[in-house]
Amino acid sequence: MRRTSVCLLFALTISSCLAQYPGAQKAPSSWRKGFDSIKQEDAQSILNFLAGPTFNGRNAFNGDFFAAAGFVADQLRAMGLQPGGDKGSFLQRFVLLESSIDPAGTSFKSGDGSVSYAFGNDFSIRGVSDTQAAVKFAFIKASEKADLSQVNWDLVKDRWVVLSSEAVRNPAITEIMLRRNPKVKFDQIIRSSPFGRMGDVGRAYSVKDMPDPRTEAYSQPRFSADAVKAIATKCGAAKFLAEGNETSIETSDVPFELAVKVTSKEIPSTNVVGVLPGSDPKLKDECVLIGSHLDHLGLSNDGIRFGADDNGSGCTANLLVAKAILGNPVRPKRSVVFAFWTLEETGTYGSFAYSMKPTVPLDKTVAYVNMDMVGRNEESGVDIPENNERSVYPGIVRLNSPEFEKLLFDTNRFVNLRLKNDKEDRTERSDTRNFVWRGVPTVKVFTGEHRDYHRAGDTIDKVNFKKLTSVAKWVYLTVQELASDRTRPQFVKTDWKESADVSFQGYAKLPDGVKLPPGAKLVVDLIATAAGSNEVKPLASSTVEAKDARIPYEITLPRTSLNPELNYQLTFRVLVGKKETFVNDSAVTASGKGWTRPQTVSLKPVVGSSDTKL
Repeated sequence: MRRTSVCLLFALTISSCLAQYPGAQKAPSSWRKGFDSIKQEDAQSILNFLAGPTFNGRNAFNGDFFAAAGFVADQLRAMGLQPGGDKGSFLQRFVLLESSIDPAGTSFKSGDGSVSYAFGNDFSIRGVSDTQAAVKFAFIKASEKADLSQVNWDLVKDRWVVLSSEAVRNPAITEIMLRRNPKVKFDQIIRSSPFGRMGDVGRAYSVKDMPDPRTEAYSQPRFSADAVKAIATKCGAAKFLAEGNETSIETSDVPFELAVKVTSKEIPSTNVVGVLPGSDPKLKDECVLIGSHLDHLGLSNDGIRFGADDNGSGCTANLLVAKAILGNPVRPKRSVVFAFWTLEETGTYGSFAYSMKPTVPLDKTVAYVNMDMVGRNEESGVDIPENNERSVYPGIVRLNSPEFEKLLFDTNRFVNLRLKNDKEDRTERSDTRNFVWRGVPTVKVFTGEHRDYHRAGDTIDKVNFKKLTSVAKWVYLTVQELASDRTRPQFVKTDWKESADVSFQGYAKLPDGVKLPPGAKLVVDLIATAAGSNEVKPLASSTVEAKDARIPYEITLPRTSLNPELNYQLTFRVLVGKKETFVNDSAVTASGKGWTRPQTVSLKPVVGSSDTKL
């Protein structure tokens, strides 16, 4: 296995240069040789191995991951990179602690002992260390649509907050549960449920000898419905216990006591790290860090979860970038560190271990580029895959470094990916969290969600290799620029803001048996009319080639361009030359908020048209 893996990356010799997306400019001459060396054939060769049966989904808790780590280490060694791990190796080893609750030593009770629960049917919790804590409660009752904008959230500060079943679905409460509202400083959230079963809260993890100040000693307390009722009664939360959905927030100073006892076992873990030393005597002590998590989920109930996109694609791109930089005649002035993380799927513990003991100090790390899921076309919400052939989200960089964001858009002109605004703050959803936290300018390169996320269907045959290699080219150019003598991008943390765009997407469907001639086009127009008026105002238009009987369409525009006082419709026309041959067979209304799911619109032939074949 070792001999095969060493040779794999270099097995392909002659192949044609990948054609870039239309409109892309020619790559800068100083970086061109490496740029042109990134090819789809190499990407397929690497990913076929990483996401194939040899490594069975690279589960971080068994030998499959360590075999994959050995493969990647061999690749880095064969390229000529220097080891960036421990004791002159490419492996950065650390110990993961897996903690489980000791029921005999874990309990929850009121200060006077009148309400008491042992760990089990009525009470459960997760813990990473032995803990004793004093607890006070707050109780929130609200309907899904209740206006909580005027609530004084200081009332729930540092308390365990019990939510009614309806309150859980209130948007303001959702913000609290996701911890996106920095004004709310609660301790724990407890959902009031009609079910008595606790469920398994699972094991808790931490890195040995590397305490994370963001990690709580305990988390996820759960109580049965009867236990919640008893606690609320003890606290005198009469409004919470009453019938109906009248909004209320009640606090109590009745003291409760928590005791948590855990048992832990040690699990050996490792990252893979390689280093290309910088060529400049002054700048080589600084680095650009490129990371991608190597682990995935392995064997599961629905089969082997190979993780071709998540994250075989990111690791493949990482290896392609490394090979391209090493093969380019102009070497980077700053050092470049290539990292392949473990335990991202478990809680980003591999990248955390690196952040606590980095190969190059983080204050000398110019930027971090994270590649996680870069090989598929997004298919989620309103998005359909046909409209995302070249779409990429670099979203979180705008939350921490405007200068870094500008560079990414500048280098993209040589690839011409479609850089889309992200739909949420994904900082905490990947290894990016461990570098933003430490003030490193950070981008998460991500091509979108899809139906096979964390499922056995995430396989190689569904990967868009043109996109994957284009992402690698884009990252290659960006890293080359960052590793040159240009000024370091500054870290400037800003809050997440909802995307300013609305989107209408879906398919225009022709009648069965219709075949369109070459050159046919679908034109979709978004129009607005005022109530009681016949005046039509065109707002946006999209034209796409109509190749098949199921034609994808998309109109995306700024939310501010829509007026809630106007009525909106979409019109559909298939043109052959300048002649209309098909139109939508019924009115298609459009909300000023956009769509949340793709819409299929049926088209009918225009009377007298004969430019189609049945």
